[in-house]
Amino acid sequence: IVLLLVFCCVFVLFFFFCCLVALFFLSVFLFFFFFFFFFFFFFFFFFFFLKTSTKKGRKKIYDMPLLGLFGSPLPSKGGTTNVVKKKKHAKDSCRYTLKQSFKKSLGSGVNLADAVKCPPGEDKNEWITMNTMEVFNNVNLIWQFVSELCTAESCPAMTAGPNYSFLWRDKGKYPKPTSLPAVTYIELLLAWTSDRLDDETIFPISGKFPKEFSSTVKDIWKRLARVFFHIYYHHWNTIQAVKAEAHINTCFKHFIYFSREFALISQEDLAPMASITSKIKWNEDSRTFSE
Repeated sequence: IVLLLVFCCVFVLFFFFCCLVALFFLSVFLFFFFFFFFFFFFFFFFFFFLKTSTKKGRKKIYDMPLLGLFGSPLPSKGGTTNVVKKKKHAKDSCRYTLKQSFKKSLGSGVNLADAVKCPPGEDKNEWITMNTMEVFNNVNLIWQFVSELCTAESCPAMTAGPNYSFLWRDKGKYPKPTSLPAVTYIELLLAWTSDRLDDETIFPISGKFPKEFSSTVKDIWKRLARVFFHIYYHHWNTIQAVKAEAHINTCFKHFIYFSREFALISQEDLAPMASITSKIKWNEDSRTFSE
């Protein structure tokens, strides 16, 4: 009996010892299993996420058509913190119809020089308003692509090369012409333009356009041109890196054709880009520039 009891005790102890050893190795196995599982999971997740995000970001650039039909502006990763919302046209409005007509004309192979002309029978001011809103959307999105690299340190002034600089003035904080970092200047410009486009006393949804409509539109186009100038001169490498130069050239080409068609910008105000704008009329069927 004593031997049997001793044998039972030894067996029980051995059994518990084996269980403890098994639990120990099982714990070690589970620890390393979950460790490597989560490690590889997060590694591939972030790798895939970043890669996919980059591709999606570039796809937006590759696919963006003319006239700001780009979708929502992309958020900036750095340079700018104020993302101005895209302007939309009500589907039952004249401007929405004009926009669809313009898209259709481009799709049928009409070149920009003809496409910017006001359609017969349509109100010229409505046509100008629609195009002004779409140009604003284009400039707003293009700016988002370079804004993270345009900082107060890299661009301490709003310039277009070494020979042209622009001062900001408004009726609020800057009543006198003031030199500002390019990022601040452009953010103020986009916010100022957005406020003007939202002002129904200047851009009425229906009814007669006011006397100040023409001067306001010209001021908007003159200022938006400066964003193109700054990007061409100081951030072109960024545009080339994402292979968006053809698209931005097309947007700028539409900008120039339309402004010339309706005399919205003087040659003096286009002086910073004279080397490019002077070539547009010689290459009307092309959707890119030779420079």
